[in-house]
Amino acid sequence: VSTQVNAGMLNVSGYAVQHADGSFRLVVVNKEPTTALQVALTLPSSVSTATLMAMTQVAESTAGLGAQGGSGAALQSGVVAVDGSFMPGELYVLPVSGAAVSFFVPALSAVLVRVQ
Repeated sequence: VSTQVNAGMLNVSGYAVQHADGSFRLVVVNKEPTTALQVALTLPSSVSTATLMAMTQVAESTAGLGAQGGSGAALQSGVVAVDGSFMPGELYVLPVSGAAVSFFVPALSAVLVRVQ
């Protein structure tokens, strides 16, 4: 799926795939160390639901977290352990309006958006 990201000079990447059933999966990666993003997503047709899963940095500095039992990352507020295990929280339900979906991407994080 053709994906266009308009983020000015910010270090942001976006990727999208469309499944055979017409639903989309989008990944937005915010590589900015201090700037959060407000994303306005426009899809080719109306959608009925959208959810978001976020992977965020747990601490400003992740140095030494492995020795303390954490990886420095969290999925839906569930800290990822060094062995890769985690207990994520519920997916965020996003507001939709026609073909538009809006969401927030914290600094130094990635989100997976599922749209149907």
